[in-house]
Amino acid sequence: MYMLDSLGVMIWMVGNIGLLFRAIVAGNEQIVYSNPALLRVYYIRIKTQPIAPTTPYCKDAIATPLTVEAEGRGVTSMTYQWYENTENSTVGAQLISGANEASYIPSTAQPGIKYYYVQASNNSGCDQPVSNIVKVEVLSPTTITLQPQSASYCKKMK
Repeated sequence: MYMLDSLGVMIWMVGNIGLLFRAIVAGNEQIVYSNPALLRVYYIRIKTQPIAPTTPYCKDAIATPLTVEAEGRGVTSMTYQWYENTENSTVGAQLISGANEASYIPSTAQPGIKYYYVQASNNSGCDQPVSNIVKVEVLSPTTITLQPQSASYCKKMK
């Protein structure tokens, strides 16, 4: 309990729900208690970040899923939304329709570099944290630009 002159505050934990506060005012040979107020502290955070692939993918290869894990206090449901961008930034990123799970398999249909991240949210009203941005590169298919030509040669015999 904390006391400030004739004003005090009682604080105690209520399980893992939060802190309970009650003001105490003393004076004129009496003590008056306020109604208790419960302070709940909610949070949400990205616990496990997505991991970028260590090597580029070939076009149309099956990519390894990008996966995150979010956690929080006061959370009854967690939702995810994945985004992609052509820049290593959240600015200008495009929402990926239907990509709302903790894991997302990036497309390898088009060659190039794309950057992915996920935003986690829940029903607590807390900030919606964003994961690290990961780079996924898809290589252009190998092509033969100069075809071999048939040829005939004469061999000199001795």
